[in-house]
Amino acid sequence: MAVEMFFGHRIPKVRQSDIGWERVELNDIDTTRPVLLCFGGNNTIKDRYANFMAKTAERLLNLTPEDKYIDIYSISYKHNEDEDIANMSEEEIKRINESLFLPLLIKDGKRIPTEQAQKNIRNINLFSFSYGSKVVYNLIQNLSTTMGKLGYSDNETSQILSQIFHIAYAPKNVSKLPTTFALKTFADNFFGRFYEAEYRKLTHKTKDETCNLKCGELVINGNTLNLYAEKINDRKFFTEKNDNPFEDEYRNMDDEILPDHDIRSFLLEPDWSQANYRAEIFARCGAYALGFAVHNSKQNFKQKTFEPLPSPSFMKEVIEDMELRGDNENYRERKNEQADDLSRFY
Repeated sequence: MAVEMFFGHRIPKVRQSDIGWERVELNDIDTTRPVLLCFGGNNTIKDRYANFMAKTAERLLNLTPEDKYIDIYSISYKHNEDEDIANMSEEEIKRINESLFLPLLIKDGKRIPTEQAQKNIRNINLFSFSYGSKVVYNLIQNLSTTMGKLGYSDNETSQILSQIFHIAYAPKNVSKLPTTFALKTFADNFFGRFYEAEYRKLTHKTKDETCNLKCGELVINGNTLNLYAEKINDRKFFTEKNDNPFEDEYRNMDDEILPDHDIRSFLLEPDWSQANYRAEIFARCGAYALGFAVHNSKQNFKQKTFEPLPSPSFMKEVIEDMELRGDNENYRERKNEQADDLSRFY
């Protein structure tokens, strides 16, 4: 039996929804105002898992379901109940693009001027995890092809799609067209060897050279800013933290999720912290980048002039001001010295 994919959003918990979740028709998602679209991993096939992905995004932005600063939607994939595995057909990819992306690029069936298209598409911000990055990749590929058929040149298509911001944790595929902040760890049992080979190629390091990244190193590749790390977590971090308010959402999920390939590695507590140094810094880097992008979306929404999303260097400059290398002991000593405040981005 095929189960259809759907989007939803978080709402205050009420009697009708004890998990604080509501499904939303695709055509009811308004991308003429700033949105954050979340694409979870392969097992995001139920309301509670899509809800968890949206909650992770809220934590990164320090928001709540009651906060109307930006609309956050999360997808639950179509799947086969016999296999419990996600599946996104070309028809569904096309349907998402036609409903959410193309209305920002065409009028009366024809393409609109490039700068206006850039300003419009700046409303869209994407957040993906693992398999979700493949969905985003396919969305962008389909959209790029469609834009060519509308008469946009390759250069215009690249300029326009670079105004979509994509934050990707443990990505399987990364399109080079959006401006992407990708967070990758060599200890990821799914993609670790691929990430390390990619890192060595981009930094011209030989196989004989030790990476020794500790928490992370930033490398720009086109429109993508990659944050690489050797390791940020282990399972002990999750099993010992029994008071984690997010655990209920994942209690029924496969407990064999491997170290550093787990969306919980990217969580921040309500006070915007984590118990693990490397995991917290990794998540904070993502939070800063996403905060800047969302702020830029709101700027463009409020004013008539176009304020482009800066190149990946804007994230690099901010994140390099943070301490990316270190250990838990040193971090605990200085953790309370100065609290981070995202409000300056809003």
